[in-house]
Amino acid sequence: MKIKSSLVTGGLLVACLLTSSLFAADFTTSQAYVGVGGGLSSANNDFGTNYQVFAGYNVNRSWSAELGYTDAQTADTSWFATADYMAKIYSLAAQYNVHINQRLVWGAQLGGAYLSEQVAATILGQTVTSDPVTGWLPLMGTNLNLYWSKHISTGVSVSYIPSSDNLEGGVDGDVNLVVHF
Repeated sequence: MKIKSSLVTGGLLVACLLTSSLFAADFTTSQAYVGVGGGLSSANNDFGTNYQVFAGYNVNRSWSAELGYTDAQTADTSWFATADYMAKIYSLAAQYNVHINQRLVWGAQLGGAYLSEQVAATILGQTVTSDPVTGWLPLMGTNLNLYWSKHISTGVSVSYIPSSDNLEGGVDGDVNLVVHF
């Protein structure tokens, strides 16, 4: 009984040491990263889906710069018509990072987004596509990333682009997978 108790205690001690070293390791020190994500979009009071790809560079522990591309689509359907809103978004943002612990990082982004928006409407079987409308708008965002290792993190992000006179902004919420170098 004493040997069994010692083995259990020893096993728990080893498990605690392994777990504490895993959680104590600071995985958030990489410099370059690339990621992919997907989620929900909201534009013109309609909801749809989006996907994104992005790449960034951590200048230091607190600041990073990020380039991104997002393809967002929403649809509005009535009994006689369908309108598909399509946006291609190219973004450049600076991000301030707050390290909550060694594995969890919260970021706040501020930058600009170049939008190319188009609407395709189908009315009683006839499809009409608008000319693309393009322009620059401000971009604000936030994200929360959990580092699983030095090279892999997952996270959630929300981006907001306000509307202008001729461009419809919107909100994107995504789940991301990031590879760090």
